[in-house]
Amino acid sequence: MTQRHPAIANAILLMWGYPEMNAYFDRLWLADGTQTPIDPEAMSELMLLSRVHQVLVPQRPARSLASIYGAAPKSSKRDVWDDVPRRR
Repeated sequence: MTQRHPAIANAILLMWGYPEMNAYFDRLWLADGTQTPIDPEAMSELMLLSRVHQVLVPQRPARSLASIYGAAPKSSKRDVWDDVPRRR
């Protein structure tokens, strides 16, 4: 793969272990077709590497400003029947 797709191999070497690597793999799968096609054997290896990397460095959801500054709503379990008046 390194001979046929040196840019991809270089990107893996540079980004391995960083969350950006997961985004790079996603972009490889969603390529618009203007790049050099990836042969099936190389694609199979890339998919395996992608899965291994996602296990080692899982994607984290983006944090909102509200959660960063502590303004996010607190998740508390509340009874859905609290607002209903009780019958006697």
